[in-house]
Amino acid sequence: MSSRGLLTLLIAVVLLVVVVFVVSTSDSPERATSELLLPQLSGKLNEIESITVTAPGDTTVATLRRGADQWTVAEASDYPANLGRIRQNLIALADARIVEEKTSNPEFYDRLGVVDIADAKATGTQLEIAAPEFSATVIVGDTGVSGGNMAYVRRSGEPQSLMVSADLDLSDDRAEWLERDLMDISSAEVHRVIITHPDGELLSLQKDSPDATDFSVAGVPEGRELSVGGVANSIGAVLSSLRLDEVAPEATFEAGAAEPVIARFETFNGMVVQARVYPVDAGVRVSFEVSADPVLADNSSGLQADAPSAEADEAGDEALEGAEAADDAVDPFATVQAEAEKLNQRLQGWIYTLPSYKSDQLTKRLEDLLDSEDS
Repeated sequence: MSSRGLLTLLIAVVLLVVVVFVVSTSDSPERATSELLLPQLSGKLNEIESITVTAPGDTTVATLRRGADQWTVAEASDYPANLGRIRQNLIALADARIVEEKTSNPEFYDRLGVVDIADAKATGTQLEIAAPEFSATVIVGDTGVSGGNMAYVRRSGEPQSLMVSADLDLSDDRAEWLERDLMDISSAEVHRVIITHPDGELLSLQKDSPDATDFSVAGVPEGRELSVGGVANSIGAVLSSLRLDEVAPEATFEAGAAEPVIARFETFNGMVVQARVYPVDAGVRVSFEVSADPVLADNSSGLQADAPSAEADEAGDEALEGAEAADDAVDPFATVQAEAEKLNQRLQGWIYTLPSYKSDQLTKRLEDLLDSEDS
């Protein structure tokens, strides 16, 4: 081939590459950007009044409303909402940047999870955010895509789907939008548990010190033994990391003919948690009352005291004199009392559904802890 012919061929190839590049970039449904998904949201975070979470089928999961003191869930009679989940998702959306424009063809929305939320094929979750002079509705499809904190989304009324950088943690389970944590009193803090059944039967267990490994069980009949060592420990640990599954106002609860089992937990520092446990047709329901008893605190501290040495006596006297002289001395029981009042204010007036592995422990009888009579 002549030099002239070779040059002509090279020019043709270059032109073809340029044409292909221009066509591919102009017609491609995917285009990288770095724009904010919701540019106005960051400036409105402290003004947001409500967030409506909607699941496929246009089903309202939770209407989250900001009150004077806290966020609440309207569908749960304004029970406190999961502030951590709300904050995480709002900040993630405010910071979300568009990584790539994806399809604008509705036939392909299902591949990304951004089908209209009312559609039968929908799999995503819709968030409708409202503030004074601001509103935004976003369908959030697949999250955690591209091996990282990416998500597919589509803004309401827009055909264009997008991949955004956002660590979103949504749920179509209403319970996940509630403040599920109830209390966290470890078994090491529990001195005694007394379970009283409607027929008068009592189950009593206790530890003499926080360092004790197992709860002892009172009233084990002669000739019988506990089924295994530490069999009562799961009862003593009920209040540890206690979370709700569901909640309703206690005023709307109908116990019918069911008499409650009363489970009373006493801690070494004088806190008392009393659970009223109702076995009803729909399952076990529980209400709580929390208080503080100075007598229990005094008695339990005496149980833990060792005989002091002469040196300890002298040091103790000096410490006592210093404490009496201090105007700002802290009363340990006052702290316990304040904690109990705070817990009681939050828990009273509600009836809870607990995980079964917790609520089952609240109705145990002595026979449940013993070995079989034939063994």
